[in-house]
Amino acid sequence: MKNSFLKNFKIKLQQHYASSGIYKNLPSDDFLFWFIGFLIMIAMTEDSSKDLSVWERLERGRQAKAALGGYAGYGSPAFGQRSLDGELVEDPEEVQVVELIRHHHKSGKSLQKIADWLNQQGYTTKRGQTWKRISVKRVLDRLYGKQSRIAEVIKTSDTSSFDF
Repeated sequence: MKNSFLKNFKIKLQQHYASSGIYKNLPSDDFLFWFIGFLIMIAMTEDSSKDLSVWERLERGRQAKAALGGYAGYGSPAFGQRSLDGELVEDPEEVQVVELIRHHHKSGKSLQKIADWLNQQGYTTKRGQTWKRISVKRVLDRLYGKQSRIAEVIKTSDTSSFDF
């Protein structure tokens, strides 16, 4: 099963089929997961959604995905994590690199020196790129619980008041 929501949905579906006397083989889990997503997409395209901003529609989609028990993040998971069957789990290899970054930062090295060292040792970012000081900063910000500036702006601003 992809997650507990799908398992509960399948159990309820089995109970419905059994009570109606037309119990047959149920569709595959992949089909059920797709079908639930399809129903959510239909619900999201109601007339009321055309009055919503792009940000609001995206947020609704993320909330719907999270309701299904999946990872509903913004893009790929952060360095040190990966998505496995819709859930965030630690990536052991990347966690080791995060610890190296933390160790070098605690020893007083600059972000650029850490990035240079990682590149010299052959480490790459999640997307296979060379390390830059901003990449190191983002890992450290997440490690120490700081939010990015853009997340704070979106969270604290009323996007409808922007004049574009």
